[in-house]
Amino acid sequence: MREKSGSTSGEGEEGATSRPPVVVSGPCRFFGATLAQAVANSPYNVPLPCSDLIEYLVQNGLQTEGVFRLSGSQDKINGIKNAYENMHGGPSPEITGVHDAAGALKLYLREMSDPVIPFASYRPFISVEEDKIRSRSDKVQSYSTLIQALPAENYDLIKYLLQFLKLVSEYASRRPARLDLDHG
Repeated sequence: MREKSGSTSGEGEEGATSRPPVVVSGPCRFFGATLAQAVANSPYNVPLPCSDLIEYLVQNGLQTEGVFRLSGSQDKINGIKNAYENMHGGPSPEITGVHDAAGALKLYLREMSDPVIPFASYRPFISVEEDKIRSRSDKVQSYSTLIQALPAENYDLIKYLLQFLKLVSEYASRRPARLDLDHG
C-alpha cells in the first residue's frame, strides 16, 4: 500500500512481510467519519482500519472458507471498532480472528458517513448499467472514467478494496468445492 509519502509496502505480493506497528498521533475517529477525515488520521492513503484489517486478512484469511460469509463475534467486532476509536496516540489494535476482522471491515464500510462511491456519484454509475445499448467494453470504460473522476480518497480506497477482493477471489477459486452431503 502506498504511504502518504508515496512509497509502497508491496501489499498483495506473495511472501510480503508484515509492516511495523503504526502509532497514530493524538485522538482520532475512523468509524462514521468522512473518508477524508479517516485518511487524514492514517499514515496511509486509505483509512488505518481498512489497511490493518485487510493486511490481517491477506496474511491470515485468504485460505479461510467463507471469510465474509460467516460472521465473527459481535463482541470482538465491536471491540476492534472501539479500539480504533480510542487509540489516542497508541498503536493499532491487535486483531486475532479472521471472521472478526472481516466483520470489522464490513462494519467500517457500512458506517462510513458517505459510501466508497459517494451518494453524489450514484446516478452516473447507475446510468451506465441502465444503458442497455452500450457494449460491455463501453460500460467498463465508462466505469473506469467515473472511478477516476472520484475524489482521491475514494479512488484510492476503491482501488485498494478491489485489489484485495481480487486476491480473495483468486484464493477462493483455488479451494476445492465442498459438497454438502447432509443437505443435498
